[in-house]
Amino acid sequence: MKVFIADDSILIRNIVKELLSTDPSVTVVGEAANGADAVRRALELDPDIVIMDIDMPIMNGLEATARIAGASTVPVLVFTHNADPELPFRALRNGAVDFLLKPDFADLNKPDYVGRFIARLKVLSARRSGAAPRPIRDGAPDDPAAARETAAHGVDARWTGTADAGKDAGRDIGHRGSPVTGADIDEFRAFMSDLPDSALMVVGASTGGPQAVCRLLSSLPSPFSLPITLVQHIETGFDKGYADWLAEESGHRVLLAREGLAPEAGVVHVAPTDLHLRLSRAGYLLDDGPKVLNQKPSVDVLFRSAAELHGPRVLGILLTGMGTDGAEGCVAIRAGGGYTVVQDESSSLIFGMPKAAIARGAASIVLPLDKIAPFAAAVAGKHDGR
Repeated sequence: MKVFIADDSILIRNIVKELLSTDPSVTVVGEAANGADAVRRALELDPDIVIMDIDMPIMNGLEATARIAGASTVPVLVFTHNADPELPFRALRNGAVDFLLKPDFADLNKPDYVGRFIARLKVLSARRSGAAPRPIRDGAPDDPAAARETAAHGVDARWTGTADAGKDAGRDIGHRGSPVTGADIDEFRAFMSDLPDSALMVVGASTGGPQAVCRLLSSLPSPFSLPITLVQHIETGFDKGYADWLAEESGHRVLLAREGLAPEAGVVHVAPTDLHLRLSRAGYLLDDGPKVLNQKPSVDVLFRSAAELHGPRVLGILLTGMGTDGAEGCVAIRAGGGYTVVQDESSSLIFGMPKAAIARGAASIVLPLDKIAPFAAAVAGKHDGR
């Protein structure tokens, strides 16, 4: 993996180079101390990923990110001390694939942090946004590949086809997708003999999730007739900015979940950072317990509580992300009689979480991102009696 580092601090550049040197498969091919040089050299060197600071002279990292994303398919990871709560979403709008706050210097010396940091770079660099899509499976009923997929995962491969692997990943994330039409809903009703009868929707996402969630919500009718509760793995302190950004970009009412609030039709409730979010008969419960799979909030915790409380009335949606969080939650939803929709590989920025759910047989259906909103709308239409 070829890495380019843009940071005005020579100390930070040297520290990052040192930690990357622990992996022999990683090569730092260049560096820059300002955004203008970063753009010029990154476009010349064509690295597998750029690590981009924000506060730099001559040209800041946001502008440099936009120029690199506009002229190439090189993914940009924003890596900064700047804790402005709107910054991650401005960075994503400018074409960044991910955002990460710089840790304390002590953390940079911890092997577990170094390992996770390098793993993150590798999975992001592997999904260059301009990668050619794999062919879409035609999904004919007698398609042997479709039959094998159905047998392996318990899903119909007519809706496990691939899409462009994120041609727009990290950019144009505020785009409001084509409206969900009656034809979309009829298509799913024809495809499935019995749509799930869901009363609420729970969503889990991690790396690549802000973009995916935004596109999902932007393609859903607003207001949406099912309550939506969302766990997104995101940096501490950025939850309110995330909720506000989602509301602005998608047109939905998006609020942070609070203790005692109840899920509400027409509202998207987002889990606060650093607290698990559970559903209960008394409303939302915020839990400051230990991390689950190194995550807090945890998708598994939300999904399990939804399954325990609402059983077959739960529609669970698991989107892009590193790791395995959400997989066991999908198992719990299916065991309770509920329904799970898992994002397919080609439309996921990172296929870790969806892949883990599929491997556990926990996906009722696997869909590309642009098919998830029409499916959810079909479910909501059944709930409304339409």
